[in-house]
Amino acid sequence: MRSAFRVFGRAIGDTWYQLIGYTACNIVVVLGSLLVIPAPPLLVGLFQVSTESARYNERPEVSALLRAARERFLDAWKLAAIALLGIFLLSVSVYFYAALGTTWALPLVALTFTLSWAWLGVIFYSSALLVRSERGVGIAIRNSLVVFSRYPGFSTTLLILCFFVFLLSIFVAPLFVLITISFYAVLSTRATTWALRKEGLLPPETAPQEQPVEF
Repeated sequence: MRSAFRVFGRAIGDTWYQLIGYTACNIVVVLGSLLVIPAPPLLVGLFQVSTESARYNERPEVSALLRAARERFLDAWKLAAIALLGIFLLSVSVYFYAALGTTWALPLVALTFTLSWAWLGVIFYSSALLVRSERGVGIAIRNSLVVFSRYPGFSTTLLILCFFVFLLSIFVAPLFVLITISFYAVLSTRATTWALRKEGLLPPETAPQEQPVEF
């Protein structure tokens, strides 16, 4: 749990340090998402930008975001479709078993709720892992499931913190337009980096920069 809070704090620091760049990228993602079709590619492009910013200590650029969105358009939509389908099926399952109102359905409600929470964890990591590899959406989802199952406490703590950030953004609406989405990308990128280092797939933090990893 302490590692999760440290990663959360680092994500706040990274976002603040590159605040202008991330704010510009966040606004572009929000405006582009109003058109619906560009939304998933722009989100994946934002994860690409945040990964490169963390790796090379570069300022996030809107041009790099748009370039990544164009290059990963199909993969982004595949990932979004799978994520939304999973959310829909699990939500319907939770509602169905809860609506039965019987004792025997309670374990099924608990099971489907647990699976739903795990699926949120998979979604949390999937974009950050997708932009680190050229092996496709299926591998990104598989690796996200592995990370969540290997570090459930760490992942659950971060998901809860994300929920509080979401609530804050509801009450302070300008945050969502200006920085919330970028912060989510930075946090996911930081969390993914932490997990990859724990697995020995990235060099220690004392190394001057991260290197691309394929796994």
